[in-house]
Amino acid sequence: MRLFIYLIIMLLYAHGVYGQAISNLNVFVADKVFINPDIFGVNNDWRFISDERFPSFSNTIKDLNLGVLRYPGGWESEWVDWATNTAPSWPNAPDVPGASIATVQSNYSNYSIVIPTLQAMNQRYNSAAWHNAVAKLKLIAKDAIDRARAGGNTVKYVEIGNEWWLMYAGGVSRSEKLINYSKTAMHITSYLAEQYPNRDFKIIINGDFTVPQEFATMKANFTEALDEVDGIALHTYTGYHPPEDKIDFGIK
Repeated sequence: MRLFIYLIIMLLYAHGVYGQAISNLNVFVADKVFINPDIFGVNNDWRFISDERFPSFSNTIKDLNLGVLRYPGGWESEWVDWATNTAPSWPNAPDVPGASIATVQSNYSNYSIVIPTLQAMNQRYNSAAWHNAVAKLKLIAKDAIDRARAGGNTVKYVEIGNEWWLMYAGGVSRSEKLINYSKTAMHITSYLAEQYPNRDFKIIINGDFTVPQEFATMKANFTEALDEVDGIALHTYTGYHPPEDKIDFGIK
């Protein structure tokens, strides 16, 4: 397994997107270290950043030299239909759709994409419904990648699913979520490796750094295509279960 760590840091608007409280972030410039630009970036928010707003948003990213843009975003990536740039089945879909991949390509060249896993995660692992969902997800993934690469554009990373599987994910136990996600990601990875034998993008999967033993379990669950995984997206805020747990973040 080629090791490539991709640290996800969600930068949300100061008005408190999703109703979350705003946390303080302390930055100590004297302790600065070099950060590889390929693992540093910003999350797009498809729900709030429309086609009209995206050019201004992308200019801000460039001015701040924030690196890789994660598109369509996090949770919304499970719902966005890339062909229509809508999210018709998403209860929180905005009245005005978010920026399309074509708009992203016209304004920003350094981006990664997130492909969905929700359809499989909501099914019992290894059931007929689960296998049907995985088959659909493979085609959705290929369509998203092809659209993201249209016109000779380059995709930096393809992230399979997002941190959502660590939360609700069908309402099952954590261990059930873990094997379901691992196997879903494994099958999608294997399919993408077949479809893109000379791929120029990296494939990354998701994990929770607060539960490090899960990485060994995920590795064991990848009974095929493990060598095709380029790394892990470490989510820094998934080791708790809101609203039950109250955490005071002190990032230094």
